[in-house]
Amino acid sequence: MDSKRSLSGGGWRVSGGWWVQDYGGGGPTQYGDSGANIYNAHGGPGDFGFGAVRGPSRIDAAGTFSVVTVAPRGEDRPVDLKPYVTDVTYAAATQARCYGAARVAPPRRNAAGAIWHDDRQVVNAVAWETSFKFVLREPSERCKDVAQVSRSFTSEIRTHLHGTCEVVGGDGFAFVVWDASEGEEAYLVNLGSNSTDDTDGTITSGVGTAGPGLGYAGLTHSIAVEFDLWHNPLNEEPYEKHIGIHTDGALPNDAHHGARLASTTDVPDFVDGKTHVGKVTFQPDVGWDVVASAIDSGECKGTTPRLGRFTGSNPGLLRVYVDDMDVPLLSTPLTVDMVLRMNSTDARVGFTAGTGESWVTVDIVQWNFTSYI
Repeated sequence: MDSKRSLSGGGWRVSGGWWVQDYGGGGPTQYGDSGANIYNAHGGPGDFGFGAVRGPSRIDAAGTFSVVTVAPRGEDRPVDLKPYVTDVTYAAATQARCYGAARVAPPRRNAAGAIWHDDRQVVNAVAWETSFKFVLREPSERCKDVAQVSRSFTSEIRTHLHGTCEVVGGDGFAFVVWDASEGEEAYLVNLGSNSTDDTDGTITSGVGTAGPGLGYAGLTHSIAVEFDLWHNPLNEEPYEKHIGIHTDGALPNDAHHGARLASTTDVPDFVDGKTHVGKVTFQPDVGWDVVASAIDSGECKGTTPRLGRFTGSNPGLLRVYVDDMDVPLLSTPLTVDMVLRMNSTDARVGFTAGTGESWVTVDIVQWNFTSYI
């Protein structure tokens, strides 16, 4: 690639051995900045940039230049993107996507969604279980292209060296038990018609933060069983896909790996476009002998000292299963009463999901919840 620049092309300036070009979005604050900390973004503050600015780059520089793009996989792209997609491959992909489901996450970046049971379910001091079938499809494709660059102030030459692509879906989804407040309940019942939370007056929609928050981060009095697909270094997560159990009691739930009660990376590949089966069970007041047996069996994995905040003298046991309904992938002792609101016996149950830089569709194709009252 050979690109040309000129001083007449829109506010070029040199600062400390760097060049930057302003296309009208910087203003006096930007021009008064003598440093080289100009954001390389073409959008508003929501895109972590300030106007259409290109740069900074070194004058008379040489080296390598990497470009990372995230886009739909070839078979998931519209058919008009030829020659990358043919009529045959697009028709096959479209037919495979034809099924009934509740879609929690769409195939786009920086989204969050949730679906909740119509009625609150009894979850405290009783045994309960939920089983569901889910499909994760249309994961994004992340490509990295590396070019050798030689530039002067007025010209630049890039020679493509190599490129790699990998399919990476993100961020994931969670099954959530959420003791919503009266204001939050009103919002859900009225589909958001001017309802407010009765604790601080803020509108709450039943959807937490997107991206690494998986749609549940921020929900107070909640328990989340997360199916996390994306490695977020700032959350100190494992590099591999993992399942985790998160709660922070009355405080806003947090998807940071340090906020977990338990977790495991020993999980099947459930991002293959096929239907998988999940199950979460809770047995109250099992006592420490049963908990000790679960620990000895190896199902209590990745536990943290935070468990002490949410286990009483006679805790229950929360278990998570995927595909194999006989052997749990993960379990943790838990006293639900220490998470719910005072004197509360029931809560909303449902699914949340979030996408960030990458995405994957999250479809719940079958779901059942049963409380054994």
